[in-house]
Amino acid sequence: MISVVLLLRELFQLTDDRLHAAIVKAWGRDLRPEANEYLVNKPRVCFIRFNDVVLLINNIARSYVSEEYRQQQASREFKDLRHLKVVMEHTPFLTVDLMQPQNPDTKVKENIYRQICSFVAEFVDENCLGVSFPEIGLLRPYDNKVEDMLRSNHPLEAIAQSADVPVIAAPENDADLNAAASEAHERWNDFVQAFDNKRPDQMFSVKVPFRDGENVEWMWINTTRLTEDTVEGLLGNAPVNLGSLREGDAVHVPTKIIADWIYTDGDKVFGGFSL
Repeated sequence: MISVVLLLRELFQLTDDRLHAAIVKAWGRDLRPEANEYLVNKPRVCFIRFNDVVLLINNIARSYVSEEYRQQQASREFKDLRHLKVVMEHTPFLTVDLMQPQNPDTKVKENIYRQICSFVAEFVDENCLGVSFPEIGLLRPYDNKVEDMLRSNHPLEAIAQSADVPVIAAPENDADLNAAASEAHERWNDFVQAFDNKRPDQMFSVKVPFRDGENVEWMWINTTRLTEDTVEGLLGNAPVNLGSLREGDAVHVPTKIIADWIYTDGDKVFGGFSL
């Protein structure tokens, strides 16, 4: 099915006024009853006919997946913890499904997706945990880039190309990661010497563990300053379960907890032992 799904924290209240406002902003005009265009809005279900396209909106106060799926399959299918978080934590969901035309050709389908995505973008904010595209098996966790991608001329392409580096789980005492951290410590002076002679076109980052209660995430810091005992920079990743941090935050950490480092020199990459 050609469909876009919003996986939500809280249920939307879809009033006629809100739907008409979204239509005007997304499609540039309101419905024209004289052209057999209409909005039929009933509790949980809504139909919209615009031009020759009929859309069905489902606004459902339960999870998109079953509890059985969450408990038995989700962690096997979603190795990226960002994706798994969306699947496990959303409660209600909203879908915009294509009812007519049926079996559109490639060009028509592309235009329909553009139309659906621009409409859905009017309901995307921090209440939205993620956006799913069932036909192509694509799930995109929410961030502040999603709305602009949905409004672009090629929304599916924009979202597919914007995927973050996966966040995956690892045992606390993983032997390979411990070995990588040991090598990073042994060769730390290589990073320091390169940073002291850095050029504007080079990238320098260190990876350290961040903690919030029982949650621990290893993330990169885009390094801006080194001292004898600390590293300063901007957080280079979006945390999954660390509520106090955001990507781009200014942070400083002691060098003794560094678990990896990486820098570039032209086309060459040095470090990155944990990768």
